[in-house]
Order: sequence, then structure tokens, then C-alpha cells
Amino acid sequence: MRRLAASVASAYDVMWVRGVGRFLSMLLVAPILVYQRLISPALPPSCKYHPSCSQYAVDALWGHGPFKGLALGSARIARCNPWSGGGVNPIPSRGHWRAECGTDGHLRPTNFDITPSARTVATTIQGA
Repeated sequence: MRRLAASVASAYDVMWVRGVGRFLSMLLVAPILVYQRLISPALPPSCKYHPSCSQYAVDALWGHGPFKGLALGSARIARCNPWSGGGVNPIPSRGHWRAECGTDGHLRPTNFDITPSARTVATTIQGA
């Protein structure tokens, strides 16, 4: 009986931590969505990457949680500068910090859903 109580308490702790992580992600995503809906349409397109830096940050926050998502989004914004080459830069799969490339140089699919527009562009570029 104690094992059952301990496993229920453990499952509750995991659900609570995940709930806190989702809440923190939601708090971090909210200002990005405000930017995407209100500010970005008034500005000319300037991001060299696909998906855009703001969409990358949203996808990273939802896919990896608030801490790793914030780190990935911040690193992406730091890479988006006049000297970068740009291109397709998908969110890395869980457990990784970079998107994996095969020996042929093509990106491997992530283990969670990316934005449909990023998937379309990646498929077009890879010729699949």
C-alpha cells in the first residue's frame, strides 16, 4: 500500500512540475505572440531563417519547456545577424541542442511536430 501511495505521490509531483513548466512556457510565449500579431505585420520581413526567429522561439518553448526553450530561442536570435547565412533551421528534437544532419547533409526529422510551414520548406529543400 505504501508503494502505491508513493507512486501516486510521485506521479502527482511529475504532473505538478510539468504543469508549472507549461505555465512558465505560456508566460514566455505570450509576449512573442503579441509581437507576432501586432508589431511584426507592420515591419518588413527581416529574418534570414525559416521558421522566423519568433516562431522558432515559440516552438522551442512549447517543445522543450521554459528553460531549454528560452536558451534555444535566445541562441537563435543571437545567430540571426547580418553576417549569418540564414536558411532552414528547425527546432532540434528532444534530448538534442542542434538539429541532426545525416551524412548527406540533409536534416533529419525531429521527434515532435514542427510548424507546418517549416516542414513544407524543409521537404522542398531536401527534395523529398
